[in-house]
Amino acid sequence: MLDWFDWSAITHFRPAEFGEWRHLEPALIYALDELRDALGSPIVIHEAWAPGTGHATESQHYAGRAVDCSAPGIPLLDFWLWAERCPVFKGIGIYPHWNRPGLHLDIRPTELRARWRQDAAKAYWPVTSANLNWHETGRVLSLTELHPK
Repeated sequence: MLDWFDWSAITHFRPAEFGEWRHLEPALIYALDELRDALGSPIVIHEAWAPGTGHATESQHYAGRAVDCSAPGIPLLDFWLWAERCPVFKGIGIYPHWNRPGLHLDIRPTELRARWRQDAAKAYWPVTSANLNWHETGRVLSLTELHPK
């Protein structure tokens, strides 16, 4: 748990946006600030450190290494591609069917990168070059489904 953090080095976020920010890894806050700077558009943090919220048992949220967020006005596909440019994000989940479509971003301590998406039925699918454009029924996943209005 953080007792102190230099928020003066953070350009685009304030502590209140993260809720219990003292439980977060500083590298996550710095990475989000850099992503926000590169994106040129606000990022809304929906959930960060979140004990007892129904995440998977091994969720990076419980370790203070994850956020769920959205970028209003930016297509979800574009937001995802910008996040992919940040090597510190080892885990990226794409959630086009949230009330506010967005991403899960985490800085898990591994060299392996995890990528997934959640469909409308809340089933999880890996994001790979082989299936990125395929819906679970075998039809092509449209950009509208990746960025619902």
